This record gives sequence, C-alpha cells and structure tokens, in this order.
Amino acid sequence: MYHGKKIGVFVSHIYDNYPKRVCQGILERAKEFGFRVEMYSSLMEGENLGMYTSGEFSILSLPSFDELDGVIFLSGVYRSAALRERIFSLLLRHAEIPTVNISNDRSVFPTIMLDNNAPFSSLAAHMVDVHGAKRLCYLGSSIERKFSDIRENLFKATLQQRNIPVSDADIVLSGYDARAVKNALHTFTESGLPDCIVCYNDRMACLLMEAAAEEGFLVPDDFAVTGCDNTIESALLSPALTTITFPLEQLGAAAVDGLQRHFLGHDMPPVYTVTAEPLVRCSCGCRQYPNFPGIMLSAHLGRQLGLTEASIMHSLNLSLSTQNVGDIDDALESISSHVLEHEPCSEYYLCLYSDWNSISSHILEITANSREDKPSDMVLMKFGIRNGKQLPSCEFQKNTLLPPHILKDSDTPYLFIPLYFNEKAFGYVATAYENDQISCHFHSILLLMNLSRTLQSICEKKSAGLLIQRLETIYLKDSLTGLLNKHGFEQAEEALVINAKSMHTDLCCFFLDMDGLKTVNDTFGHGEGDFALQVIGQAIKSAEKPEDLSARFSGDEFYILGMDYSDDEAMNFIKNVKTYLANYNRLSDRPYLISVSGGYYIVPTDGLSDTKTVFDYFSKADQQMYAEKKRKARNVIK
Repeated sequence: MYHGKKIGVFVSHIYDNYPKRVCQGILERAKEFGFRVEMYSSLMEGENLGMYTSGEFSILSLPSFDELDGVIFLSGVYRSAALRERIFSLLLRHAEIPTVNISNDRSVFPTIMLDNNAPFSSLAAHMVDVHGAKRLCYLGSSIERKFSDIRENLFKATLQQRNIPVSDADIVLSGYDARAVKNALHTFTESGLPDCIVCYNDRMACLLMEAAAEEGFLVPDDFAVTGCDNTIESALLSPALTTITFPLEQLGAAAVDGLQRHFLGHDMPPVYTVTAEPLVRCSCGCRQYPNFPGIMLSAHLGRQLGLTEASIMHSLNLSLSTQNVGDIDDALESISSHVLEHEPCSEYYLCLYSDWNSISSHILEITANSREDKPSDMVLMKFGIRNGKQLPSCEFQKNTLLPPHILKDSDTPYLFIPLYFNEKAFGYVATAYENDQISCHFHSILLLMNLSRTLQSICEKKSAGLLIQRLETIYLKDSLTGLLNKHGFEQAEEALVINAKSMHTDLCCFFLDMDGLKTVNDTFGHGEGDFALQVIGQAIKSAEKPEDLSARFSGDEFYILGMDYSDDEAMNFIKNVKTYLANYNRLSDRPYLISVSGGYYIVPTDGLSDTKTVFDYFSKADQQMYAEKKRKARNVIK
C-alpha cells in the first residue's frame, strides 16, 4: 500500500444516511488504492438554528490545498445554496487540483450522478405487467417537489404507455406527517380501493402503510404499496416494502475511480451515472419473498428511540456541567469523559485557533484596552484521545490539520468539523473511526453544539470581565488621574483599617493640595489645570507603597492612607512627591510650575473607635498642609 495521494471531501450533514453512505464508499475505494482521505463536514449546514449556523462558512478555511491531490464535492447534499456556491468558487480557484462532483445537477467538474428515478418506471410497470393493476395512485412529496415531480412524470408516462388512465384524484402531494398522509389515503379510497399506491419514497410509504393499518386496510390484500430509496425501515416492515435500491456506496467509489483515472493520465468522463435497481419484496403482492417479523421493526425503532433519549440526556448533562465554566481547562474533564463514554470513535481531537478567545475590537474600544496580539499561524490541540488514551496538548502549524506526530505514517481517514458561534470561528474537531467505519450519529452533533456554546460562553465571560472591570474603574477611580475617587476610597479604606488593626500597625493620613490651580486654570485654561493634576497623580503613584490607598475626591485635593509609617517615612513620602514634581518642572517647557503643599497625621489603630473614623484625622493632616501653604509664595507662573 502506498500513500502518495490525499483526497479532500466536502460533505454536509454526515450523520444523515445519504452522505454517510457515500463517504463510506469513498473510504473503502480509497483504501484499495492506498489514498488518504480528509473529510470536511459542516456542523448544522442549512438548518435554521440562528447563532449555530451563521459561521458555517468557516469550513472553507479547513483544507490545505497544497497537500491535496484531488477533491470530491458532494454538492447534491448541501441545503444552503450560498455555502454550496462558495465551495464551488473555492474549488474553481484551485482548478489545478482535479475535482469530482457528486450531484444530480451537472457542473463544470466531472459529475457522478445517481439515477434512481428511471427505475421508478419499473415499479409501475411491475404492478401492471406482473400484478395486473388497473388503477394506480401516486403519493408525492409537497416538501421535495423538484424530485417528486420527476418521479410523478415517470409514473404517468409508464401508465400512458400501457393505456391506463390517471385522474387528478389519483395524484396527491403530502407532507411528512401522519394526518396529511391519512388525508391522502382517504382521497385515494373514497371512490373505491386502488390496486396500488406508488409512493415517492420509503418514508412516505411507511407513513401510508401505518395509516392503512389504522383504517383497517391490509397490504397487499386490499391494495399494494411501493416505495423508493431502500431505507432500513422498509426492509423491516410487515409486509416488507417493495422499493428501489439506493447504491450510495457506489457513488463514492465511482468518484474515487474517476480521480484514479486522472492520476493515471486518462480523461474523466463529464458525467458518469450510477443506476439503481428495483427491489421486489412483499408489499407489491409478490408472496414468494419472505416477510420479516413485525417485532424486528419494533426492536429497531425501540433502539432508535433509546439512542435518541440517551443522546438528549447526555447532551443535557454535558451542557449543565459546562455552562458556568470560565476557562476551557475547566470544561475539559466533562468533555473528555463524554467522548470516552459516548463517542464511537478511535480518535478525537479538539483543535483551537490562536485567536479563538480574542475580544472584539468593539469591546476593546469600550473598555479602553489595547488590541490583543494578531492571530498566529499556530493551532492548539487542546484535547486529544487516541485508542482510549488522552494525549497531552500541543501546538502545531496551521498548514496541517493535526500535529505531525499524529499524522506521521498514518493512513487513517479523518473527519473535520468546524466549531463556531455566530461569525466567530473557534477551530475544529477531528475524528477517526474504528476500522474506518463512519459512525457519526446525531448525538455527536449535539456534542459539537455544546462545545461551540461552551467556547462562546468562555469568550463572553472574558468580554464581560473586561466590561465589569471598566465599570468598576468608572465607579471607583478618578478618570483624570487614575487614582481612587471618593467611592473607591470609601470601599477600600475599611479593609486597610481592619488589616492594620489585626497587625497592630499605625495608620498614616496624608493630605496634599495643589498650589495655584485656580491661577493655572484662569491663565492657561482648564485643560492645563487638568494636566497638572495628572502629573501630581503620577508623582503620588511613584512615591506610595503598594498597599497604600491614594485618591482624588474632586478639585485639587489628594488623600493618601497608608500604614506602618514612621514620622521620618511620612515626611520622606511628601518629600518624594515634591522631588518628582521639581524634576518635572525643571524638564518641562510649560509656562507654570506644578507643586503641592502637604501634611500628614499618624493614627494609632488602637485609638480608633466606632464613633471616630479615619476621615476625622484627615482634618489634622489638612491643618498641617494649610500651615505649609501659608508659608509658600503664591506665584506659580514661571
């Protein structure tokens, strides 16, 4: 086996039957040729789930086209025309890489088509030619009109060739709900029983047979029923449903065969058709085919219901365990246990972009924060499980989707699904399955949605934290100097006093007042006065101890509360503030001097009582400051 070629596969909703089986066919044929496969699947493409779907275009950034030798695009399964066209545009920009399209619509790329419409004529012909049916009805889909109309026309053409009339009452379009199908049955039977009801697909046929049983009709004794697409339920019905095969694995295999032809230097045909075949069972009246006991269908549906209920409960438990986390590390324990217990995979990796938790520019602007570092070309594998063992986190280059030590010598096919919320792309999850058998169920999608919501919640908490800090700053700090305002000082003062009392340490109250603020404002404007106050704030910050509280309540007055100051240290504090300002004045070319007058008062904490607060002692520091100011010259103009 060689590993010289790598194929990328764009697919949507891989937990659905159609894309899952097509991709399984791709994997099996690729393994025969020794090709490696990467599958890029959307999370909830085409579903109306608001914030969970608007970022689905992040799938476009997953492939590294430099590493791909070929691409298979399952364009026929995409429900979002916008995303489908964006992928087409991306592939056209990389036209040097051979691409095969799987769809029933032609495209610029070689296309693999499934013809399960033409065999639809065979079912109608079988009912007429083998069972002698004279009146046949068609139950179509009002939801999937495009495909339903094609099958309706084939049905009519087949009967016209046999000169069998079809009235308007024999054609009914219905939705996929029991009441609508029961109403269609009433329409078909009100003028007499038909010989056969040909249904658009197996899903419609199953609903019809259920309605028939409730109305007391027997299939095929009263009338025959046929379907199309060969679902699991159709085989387990009693009687088993006559239908049309759905060779989806052949579609995937044919796409790989087309790429192999290109690799060998041959041209790929513009269109290659895989043809379905009728699958005759019992519901048409062919008694020679065995019926499956009804208990098999009940057991199958019971298992499906059990899986659905368990999926919902697991999802709820995971959601509850991660809803209040503030950091991704806090969520990893719940995520890892969920993956180990409930995900049917051999490997599972959570990969995050370097900027996955970055803050929006809008929030940064509001909170007066500088922009964070630009996103790097590194990806963080935050979480990994391989063969039941958890792997350590690591970083790797963005030009590859998994760390080199994981991909080294590996021929494992991986499924990559992006994680996003709104327009924010967080990263992606990579999954590999036992024996390369795709086992992606709906509960896997619920896990991915939980992951995306958890990552978004962490980002929101980070943004909220910045906003709260900004609000606290606005409420507690003086916007001009960055020192505490009156609210901030009052809130912090009590804790400092309690700490000083517990340590039996004296408190020191400083009171500083700017000299000549009115003169600066009147002569040079309030902008210069504000600037001078800012310089004084910097001088105080440079002189204070880390645990000191410094505040500007308003105007030109500054309060500083510290502890464990001796008289010499207190005088030195005021001296350091004045020295800072003197040095500034010497270097500044502003036409005024910035200076302060100051005083202090040391308060023994054991002398504090409930009736006397620290603020009562600032007046004593104020008196000392005022005495100094009286001794000073009043002129602050240079």
